[in-house]
Amino acid sequence: FPVTIRRGVQLVTVGNSSAQEAVGLGFTNVKCATDDLPDLFGEEAMIEYIKRNVSSGSKLVHISANITKGGIKNELKKLGHDIDTIILYKSKKKEMSADLLGRINNEESLGFIFFSPRTAAIFVSELKENNLENKLRNSFAFCFSGNVLKALNGIEFKNRLTASKVNTKEFIELIKSYGRV
Repeated sequence: FPVTIRRGVQLVTVGNSSAQEAVGLGFTNVKCATDDLPDLFGEEAMIEYIKRNVSSGSKLVHISANITKGGIKNELKKLGHDIDTIILYKSKKKEMSADLLGRINNEESLGFIFFSPRTAAIFVSELKENNLENKLRNSFAFCFSGNVLKALNGIEFKNRLTASKVNTKEFIELIKSYGRV
């Protein structure tokens, strides 16, 4: 079914930002998986939410980017669900600016905010491509979840911080409480 037509269909999002975006687009039956499962994030939260709240054998539509970890579809199939995937947007890698690369090379004190493991992994890849993986000893990494933190393994920061709960509000509070980096 076209995404724009059936706005009363149950829609389950991974995070609050996606839920708010869906409501803003007129969807009326929106649930955020991490609201019920604040200790889980991403695909883990979505899989557990569906396991608890959706009957096995249900028809599900997975809306995603062109690049995913791929685990959610396979896990939900194992639970007996029939899944279709709609690729709604494309993930693009953007190279770091020359200015940022220079600031990292000069070992300035910087703060980096990471919401997803994929973004963190791309950042690590860019650092390695530019031989800068040992230049962040004065910088801070603010990580949305433990999975994001893991994606930064091998990079030495002055400090790597994760919110006490995996939700946007807690994450913003963590960043605010840290003050100017």
